[in-house]
Amino acid sequence: MLRRRLQTRRCAPAVLFGRSYWIIVAIEAVALFGGIRLLSGMGHPELGVAWVAFVVGTHFYALGSVFKLGRFHILATVVTACGITGFIAFFAGAPDFIPVLGGIIPGFVLLAFGLWALVPLEGH
Repeated sequence: MLRRRLQTRRCAPAVLFGRSYWIIVAIEAVALFGGIRLLSGMGHPELGVAWVAFVVGTHFYALGSVFKLGRFHILATVVTACGITGFIAFFAGAPDFIPVLGGIIPGFVLLAFGLWALVPLEGH
């Protein structure tokens, strides 16, 4: 009986991290590195932080659909908005705020979300 439980637990991650997951991660990696390289090539490497927040945020929309977790859409919205505000800070002439808006705040949001994920969902 215990052996069956262990085997079931080992198989579950393979299902969660299937083809859709890896496609999303691959697209995210290409977007991250390609976008940062493009921004640096345009002479604006400081926008890299905002770009990372934007890409990481948007990838949670897709992951929310794959994992069927509405919580991820909340996370996606907040982190994506942080990335966008980083770009707004740049165009508003306040580039010193980009690391805070695009890096520090999304970092705390991701940490808080990780803690929130420990709270059980209704019916589980």
